[in-house]
Amino acid sequence: MQIKRLQTGDYPLWCPLWQGFLDHDKATLPEDMTRLTFERMADPNNTSMDGLLALDDAGAGLGMVTIVFHPSTFQKNDRCYLEDLFVSPSARGQGVGRALIDGVCDLARERQADKVYWQTYAANSTARRLYDSMAEQSHLIYQIKLNP
Repeated sequence: MQIKRLQTGDYPLWCPLWQGFLDHDKATLPEDMTRLTFERMADPNNTSMDGLLALDDAGAGLGMVTIVFHPSTFQKNDRCYLEDLFVSPSARGQGVGRALIDGVCDLARERQADKVYWQTYAANSTARRLYDSMAEQSHLIYQIKLNP
C-alpha cells in the first residue's frame, strides 16, 4: 500500500472514494462542489487544505482523507483537522485507515502543526475501535448548523 498526497491528475482515483464517503454519510453534493473540494486539496499553493490517497500495489484507490490546517488561538503553530476519512468497503480491516491517519500525522509534523484532531459519530463503533487505539478521546464537540 502507498499513501500519497493528492495531485491534480488524481481526480479519477479520488472521486469514487469521495462518492463512497458521501454515500456512507448519506450526503449529496453538486458536482461543482465536489470538483472545488478536490481542486482545493490538490492545489500545491493552497496551504489550508490537503488530501491523501491510499493506493494498492496496482495503483487502485483504497481510501482517502481530507485535511484542513487552521490557526489556533492557543498555539503559534497551526492545528490539523482530519475532516473526512473513507476506506473502500473491500479494503476495510487491512490497515488502510491506520495508514491514512499515520499519513495525516506525518504531514502535520512536516507542517509543524501542534495537534491532529477529528470527530466521528458516537455510533460508529468500528471506526472508534481504530481511533481509540491511536488517539485519546477529548472533550465533546458541539455545532450549530447555520445553513440547512
